[in-house]
Amino acid sequence: MLSLQYDTTAAQVRTVVAAIRGLLLEHARVEQDSFRVRFLQIGTASLDVEVFAYISVVDYVEFLEIQEYLLLRIMDAVQSAGTRMAFPSQTTYVVSDSPLGESARMAKIPARQ
Repeated sequence: MLSLQYDTTAAQVRTVVAAIRGLLLEHARVEQDSFRVRFLQIGTASLDVEVFAYISVVDYVEFLEIQEYLLLRIMDAVQSAGTRMAFPSQTTYVVSDSPLGESARMAKIPARQ
């Protein structure tokens, strides 16, 4: 799963998805009938792109080399599209120091029973 920052535009998502598809299509060891690259969901902390592919190798060390190559190229594609990968984050909004907020206090709304 590739998690992109929320400020990534739709055009940037399209660019990233197309670049990754092209990368997987051009690699001789990627099984062409098995891979998929899809903008899967708008997650709670990111825009999520699923990248799935089978690599046709027998040797584990060779697999790791190909995986590293593909992952670095995916990082290049994200950067070239002008966006970045997301990291888990949380935004906290503080309205006021009143439990009901300033506007509720000013409107003299009675406290909940």
